[in-house]
Amino acid sequence: MSATALAIPWRWAVSRSNLAYLVGALILTLLILSPVYIERQSYLSLNAREKQENQQALKAEQNDIDSIIETLNGLPAGRVYAGLAVASENRWGHGYRIGSIPVAQILGESGIDMFYATLHQYSLVSTVLSSFDQNRLEQYELFNIKYVVVPEEARMPSFMQPIEKFGRHQLYQVPTTGYFDLVGSHLTFAGNKAAYFSAAQSWLESGLLEGKRHPQISINGSPSFLNHVGLPSTIILDTPLPSDSSLESLDDLSSYISQISTGPSRGSIISEDQGINSYSATVDVERESMMMLKVSYHPNWRVTVDGSEADTLMLMPGFIGVQLGPGEHNVFMEYKSRGLRKALLSCGLVTLLLIGLWEKRSASSSIWMKLRVPTGIPFIMKGTGANRANKRRRSRRNR
Repeated sequence: MSATALAIPWRWAVSRSNLAYLVGALILTLLILSPVYIERQSYLSLNAREKQENQQALKAEQNDIDSIIETLNGLPAGRVYAGLAVASENRWGHGYRIGSIPVAQILGESGIDMFYATLHQYSLVSTVLSSFDQNRLEQYELFNIKYVVVPEEARMPSFMQPIEKFGRHQLYQVPTTGYFDLVGSHLTFAGNKAAYFSAAQSWLESGLLEGKRHPQISINGSPSFLNHVGLPSTIILDTPLPSDSSLESLDDLSSYISQISTGPSRGSIISEDQGINSYSATVDVERESMMMLKVSYHPNWRVTVDGSEADTLMLMPGFIGVQLGPGEHNVFMEYKSRGLRKALLSCGLVTLLLIGLWEKRSASSSIWMKLRVPTGIPFIMKGTGANRANKRRRSRRNR
């Protein structure tokens, strides 16, 4: 916009063919652009100074960070928690930094699977990240936070076991089932995104999570619900609630769940493995359950159970689930992009090739036109002009 505005006085000064006007335009330009230059120079200087300070701070603790990363890569797979950047009285993560960079961000850049709001801000699950309670074991279990890196002065819950200390950093381990778990899903949550946001927060704080009750989610009708044979289903978040439902609040739901939560074990995860875009597990199911993968749901996830394709569903707070019956099962979940994406990528590559060929052909056409066409244009133009003049003379005679 500044360039467009400055073009007006410069055009006017150039049209006057007078050096004084050009000098005036130059002075006006300097007056307008000087504040911009000063602000940018100050900003870049501040960034350079901060970058240098961060590099010095990181260099001082580089050996400790490298040792933490090496240790984590040698341990069984699991997410790592090094605090959240969101300020809170009950959290230590906001000030846990090296220089001005959060430790969680430094670890995440090394490829470690981190539980960190900045890294998951575009997923549906990010809705509940800001409400994470770092003193509740069930919430570590929910997100498969198997390891915790904390400053040495932080007081940690008793369910965490210290592994090793690295300088001012302490590494802890948390008992979790892994990336998979067997859960119940007797309820269904239906509504729009706004309704889901409030429901997810309430669910996280209710007794449903502790009882491993993960209702199916359908936002604006997607994905559709799976039908449970012989299992009760209560739809909430609809307005009004179904007339046959006496559950009018999440407290009522928690009371309802506590009455049906007792029963035999659902089973156990025998083993699990992790690929680049896939997860697999062998599971022993003792009663009808949902196999939940603690990864954000997307319709592009493909699931096979014992080699056969199975329908996926979305479980609170936004994870992938598949329904399993009693018995031992081999479950494989893989993310596959749709065919349309590949088709669009192919079209893009073909378009780039065609643009290159067209540019090359256009250059050849221009050379051909310069060599051959100009010799005939004057005669054509001359003949065209003569024909027009003859037509004008005939029209005057006719008048």
